[in-house]
Amino acid sequence: TGWQFIKPARYWVGGGADTKWTSANWATSTGGPNTASVPDHSFDVYFDASFAGVSVIFANITIKSLNTTGYTGTITQNAAITLTIGDDINAGATNIALKLAAATVSFNATSIVSFVSNAPVVQTIDWGGISTGNVIFNGTGSWQYTTAHTTGANTNTVTLPMGTLDTNGQPCSWGLFGST
Repeated sequence: TGWQFIKPARYWVGGGADTKWTSANWATSTGGPNTASVPDHSFDVYFDASFAGVSVIFANITIKSLNTTGYTGTITQNAAITLTIGDDINAGATNIALKLAAATVSFNATSIVSFVSNAPVVQTIDWGGISTGNVIFNGTGSWQYTTAHTTGANTNTVTLPMGTLDTNGQPCSWGLFGST
């Protein structure tokens, strides 16, 4: 007893002209030095008011959660790239899977946001008024919207092969919806 597990986190600190998600762009604390590794499935990821600029998700990546509260820069997810959010057994910090600040993220119409979780708690999703590409919910977890959700094209799909999705009475405008 007497010890406490601190969930690992990564904070975007930019990297000058290099805007990709590489080790030169991450810190272990807000405003910290860019000496941290690239986040993976065990990290809560924060884009906050400490740094602005542009960030590009240029390769498939898995993180535990994403929170852009206070961020004034932009994050772009390239075409045909999957951003996977979730952990096998642990929820994101304060049970937030995704919290987007308005106009901070640009999803390509062919991109995918995939939520994967087997966490035993409901995780929240705040789209921040941003249209997405395709979205997949997979795992035995539960997700709940706190804001409206719109896919960017009539052909974009929201898919629920496993788990529970509660739109919480929020308006949704999706090209297609599929569930098994």
